[in-house]
Amino acid sequence: MNEHYVRCSNEHVRKAFAETRYAQVEKKLFAIVFACIKFHQYIYARRVVVQSDHKSIEAIFQKPIATTTPRLQRMLLRLLEYNITDQ
Repeated sequence: MNEHYVRCSNEHVRKAFAETRYAQVEKKLFAIVFACIKFHQYIYARRVVVQSDHKSIEAIFQKPIATTTPRLQRMLLRLLEYNITDQ
């Protein structure tokens, strides 16, 4: 299996929107959403492994979507079309 790495950090995301009033975990999850949308043509219908240094991201992926905040729910719903696993 060929593995390809894509790096997208918060620095890339800062230019996309104003980050005021966003919690740190929301910024990290938005960076994942931003990377998935940006690289959609490469990762759609493929298994994607997300590596993050934020432990709360792992917990959010394991929770039911209905138990999170509305902002996180919208981001998680955007990620449902991808085969994402966290590491």
